[in-house]
Amino acid sequence: RSKHTYLEKFEKLENDASDAKEEVGRLKRILEDQEAMKSDAASKVKHLEEMIITLKRTAEGVDAARKGEILSYETAMEELKSQFRQEQARLRCIANDDNDRWKCKMEQLEAELK
Repeated sequence: RSKHTYLEKFEKLENDASDAKEEVGRLKRILEDQEAMKSDAASKVKHLEEMIITLKRTAEGVDAARKGEILSYETAMEELKSQFRQEQARLRCIANDDNDRWKCKMEQLEAELK
């Protein structure tokens, strides 16, 4: 009977050992899966960091272009204002010349009428 009890205990220990081996195998697979996911996550984080750098550079380029465009617009407006002032001065001179000519003509006509 004691031999039979030892055999039962031995079989139970063998079953427990087999179950433990299966559990170790399952835990190893879980660990391997988690390592793979960790590696994949690290790769995705690196990719996202690269995308952020690219987006920052793009934003800086757009900002520089926008500032250049504003400066170009302001320069163009100043040039147009300057041209407008010059045209106004030219038209005033023409108007003054015409006015002077008409005054002269009127004075000549008045002198002829006298």
